[in-house]
Amino acid sequence: MLGKGLEPNVITFNTLIHQFCMERKMHEANQIFHEMKVAKVSPITFNTLIAGYCRENNGEMGFRVYEEMVKNGMEVDILTYNSLILGLCNEGKMRKAVHLVRELDRGNLVPNASTYFALITGQCKKQNSERVLEIYKVMKMSGCRPNAETFNLLISTFVKNKDFKGAAEVLKEMLERWMVPGKVLLTELFDGLHLSGKRHLMEEGLFQELSE
Repeated sequence: MLGKGLEPNVITFNTLIHQFCMERKMHEANQIFHEMKVAKVSPITFNTLIAGYCRENNGEMGFRVYEEMVKNGMEVDILTYNSLILGLCNEGKMRKAVHLVRELDRGNLVPNASTYFALITGQCKKQNSERVLEIYKVMKMSGCRPNAETFNLLISTFVKNKDFKGAAEVLKEMLERWMVPGKVLLTELFDGLHLSGKRHLMEEGLFQELSE
C-alpha cells in the first residue's frame, strides 16, 4: 500500500489489527500497532489489541497496552475493562478481576452483561457453583440480561458439579427467554437428573418437549 503511494488510515490499521487478533497472530498485530503510531491511534485500536492479548491468556501484555493507553491520554471505557477482567478470570486471577471491577466506579463506568459473564466464567473454571449463582443473581438484579452463552456456561458448570437443581432452574429460565441449549448439554443434564434420581426437578412435559 505504502509502495504504491497510498497512505493507510486508522480504519485500515484497525481492520488489520482486528484480523490478526482474531487469527491469534499477536506478533503481527503488535507490529501493525507500532507502525500505526506514526498515524493517529484510536481507543478502538488499543481495545482491539488488549482483547487479543487477553484472549490468548496473556494478561501481562494486555495490561502493558492498557498502561500505554492511559499514558497517551486515551479514554478507557467498559470494553477496555471487560477485556482485562475476562483475561484475569481466564487465568484464574479472581481477586485481581474483582479489584478491577471495583475500579469501574472511578471512571463512572457500570458493569454490563459482558462484565458479569467474565466473572461467571472465572468462577465456572474454579467449579464454584455457589459463587457462580451469587454473581448470576447480582447480574439479574442489575438489569443485565444473560445471553445464550451465559446460560449454557451456567448449566454446564452446575451439571459438572452435580448441582442438578441449579442446572434445572437455569434451564427453565433460559427456556422462558426463548433460548434452548445444545443437544449435548441437554443430554448431559437429563442423564444426570435420571442417574441421580432427581428427574422430578424437571416437569415431565418439558422432558418430552426438549427430547423430541
